Amino acid sequence: MPIQLSTAEWRAFLAEGRRTAKVAVLLADGSPLVTPVWFAEDGGDVLLTTTRSTAKGRAVRRDPRVSVCVDSETAPVISVTLRGRAEYIEDAATVTAWIERIERRYGAPPGAYSDLGSGPDRRILIRVPAEHVVAMRFDA
Repeated sequence: MPIQLSTAEWRAFLAEGRRTAKVAVLLADGSPLVTPVWFAEDGGDVLLTTTRSTAKGRAVRRDPRVSVCVDSETAPVISVTLRGRAEYIEDAATVTAWIERIERRYGAPPGAYSDLGSGPDRRILIRVPAEHVVAMRFDA
């Protein structure tokens, strides 16, 4: 039987380890796109980076409705799914700070992703607030 996680439990789950998040956005034609991403947790929000030109970057700019799922791959299975209206952030200092935090989390060499680029290849930050959360543990 599934057990609902407390806010403290699901936030701790999001913050630990090197799991990938699966991010769902809506494309211009209304169809969904799901893509795995590295992320960081901040007060229950999920933060990720991409560039302006990616499908998810363009989608969030056009329609901020986003869903994110993070799950474990071993028992007990934990699944945290959140939905919210994403913020599309272009401020260079903010983007750089979060890129560096994400690089440290996943063990990437410092600066591996911190070149902000320019034009359509400019890196952005997407903050998905935890407006609606479903967080469950499934014991074997």
